[in-house]
Amino acid sequence: MSWGNAPAMAPGSTQPSATVNKLVEVMTLEDEERIIAYLPDGKREKNSYVNSISYFPNGKQMISGSSDNSVRRWDLHAGKEIEEVQVVCEQEVFAVVVSSDGRWVVAGGGDLSHDCPGELKACEVGTGMVKTLQGHSRTVTCVDISMDIKLVASGSTDSTVRIWDLNTGELVAG
Repeated sequence: MSWGNAPAMAPGSTQPSATVNKLVEVMTLEDEERIIAYLPDGKREKNSYVNSISYFPNGKQMISGSSDNSVRRWDLHAGKEIEEVQVVCEQEVFAVVVSSDGRWVVAGGGDLSHDCPGELKACEVGTGMVKTLQGHSRTVTCVDISMDIKLVASGSTDSTVRIWDLNTGELVAG
């Protein structure tokens, strides 16, 4: 198994692990045997990393966020990239999350090497509509969506946690 950065659990007995070179591996829990590896276009690029992964609620698809600024949707059964989600991140993606109903994908990121505002984008999967949530002065490193799908929580290297209204995109707390 390769070095993993962001393990996540899906229904059943598999565990994908985000790894170097845009590679996402799915392992069995029992014996850590690789079931399948996902790689967009079958190409490996040096110095590109998958930083975060999140499952869709049906367990058949997942989202990955990478150091090349991409957010990709994967078909777990076919072992192929479905699409590069149009979240329009201009900087490295450090965190991705899928809402519990599969309707929203939220991605957060930024540039750790510079003192610049972080990025936080919410994309409605069905329509492709993207909301930009502005307020972090540094890189966004973690995101989550509330179980009732009303709020987004984000953490940043600016030492803040902020809470957003997912429907309006407005800052609620932080």
